[in-house]
Amino acid sequence: MIVKYRMASVFYIKVAGLTRKGDFGDLLAESTPEGIIVTPTLKNEGNSMIRPLASVKVIDTEGKVVANMPDVEPLPILGGAETKQPLLVAKELPPGNYTVKYRVDFQDGKIATEGVTDLIVKAPVTQIAASDKTVKKP
Repeated sequence: MIVKYRMASVFYIKVAGLTRKGDFGDLLAESTPEGIIVTPTLKNEGNSMIRPLASVKVIDTEGKVVANMPDVEPLPILGGAETKQPLLVAKELPPGNYTVKYRVDFQDGKIATEGVTDLIVKAPVTQIAASDKTVKKP
């Protein structure tokens, strides 16, 4: 009987000077028929990938939270990259003014950062069907 053994090797490579430096740019919120689309601009000014954790709150004029997404995991951001990752908050809101808060923790050793923007939800526009009647000129 012949027994063959296979050996495996594991290599650990340590790279010095890795940095992770997350930055939060613009924040855009818009109302669509599907819900609210929140689009933050996230940057990584370091040279190593970061995995941010985020949350979204939509607040009405009375200060009540009307939509909440506490645990959002945006896609990882590579070193030196900038990304805009739209997020759908599937909630239909009545017409009015709202505040959208997007909080992100880049997990890079700094405290979480929060962006705030206004959201105006307008009443849906109803379309009037064209009449089959023709107007006769005198």
